[in-house]
Amino acid sequence: MAEAQDRRHLAHLDVRQVDAPALWLLRVFRPTPENVSELAATLDVAVAERAGFWVGGASPNLRIGPGEWIFRDALPEALSEAREKLKLHSLTPLGAAMSAWRIDATHAPALLASGTEVDLHPRAFLAGAGVKTLFARIPVLISNRGANGFELLHDSAWLAYVSEWLAEARRSFDIAESA
Repeated sequence: MAEAQDRRHLAHLDVRQVDAPALWLLRVFRPTPENVSELAATLDVAVAERAGFWVGGASPNLRIGPGEWIFRDALPEALSEAREKLKLHSLTPLGAAMSAWRIDATHAPALLASGTEVDLHPRAFLAGAGVKTLFARIPVLISNRGANGFELLHDSAWLAYVSEWLAEARRSFDIAESA
């Protein structure tokens, strides 16, 4: 009975492809708490010290692993000047190579849960949370954008696969396609 109710609620799920945000992958040689602090001070932004949450205000960033961050929307201006000082391994633009999907906030966990083992329930995956994980067997970034819903980012090479996967998942919940 509860599953039938969940499926009725999913009939209003909005899943749509959106423009991918500007993204950069920043890698630091031998990250230590000291050089992460130095990175934050040099860039004059909050830098995520642990994985799992977007931080940083005007230059949001998500720590995705030891010495690896994804910066979103805007790079701090000081970054280009600080490359040598901070022992940056690489700074790679990702935006043009990524595809993005926006999934409405209310029912996104139910749809996304069928493609990942990450607990996306709102009590576990709070607004502002982000994770690099596997979704439908491909690497993705999933972010809880709060009232703006969930965002699914993946390499554009997987666009047809993810599009078909999402369409099939929606069909399994008897969800009409969004325009």
